Amino acid sequence: MTNRGVVKTFMIAALALLGATAIVSAQAVTVVASQQNGAEALVISGNAPARSPVRVSLSAQLSPDLPVVDLGTTEVEAGSNGRYATTRTIAPDYGRGSMITVRVSSAAGGDATTTWVVGAPNPGVPAEIQ
Repeated sequence: MTNRGVVKTFMIAALALLGATAIVSAQAVTVVASQQNGAEALVISGNAPARSPVRVSLSAQLSPDLPVVDLGTTEVEAGSNGRYATTRTIAPDYGRGSMITVRVSSAAGGDATTTWVVGAPNPGVPAEIQ
């Protein structure tokens, strides 16, 4: 059992001894990342425990010869249905073919990770040079 699991178990037991009711969501944290058409940005969405803060962190592997670059972290809140969504710019990682890692963690416990490979901001639109 992780430290978080031990702490939750202890807190629930303490609340039960005091006659309180504790509700702990067992909803798993999920994440999906997709490109926002026409922009150098990702639409990030998923599920987390209802009404819990969700931390979204982006990092990029620009090249095998360079260290991983932190693209930023933001917090959003899962709604009453457990859904969250945010749009994040991928600046300064505009290099086609580089890999972005999206890490999502919930204050209520749980985390998820996905990766996305940077492509053109307008896939399918021909860009002819004459």
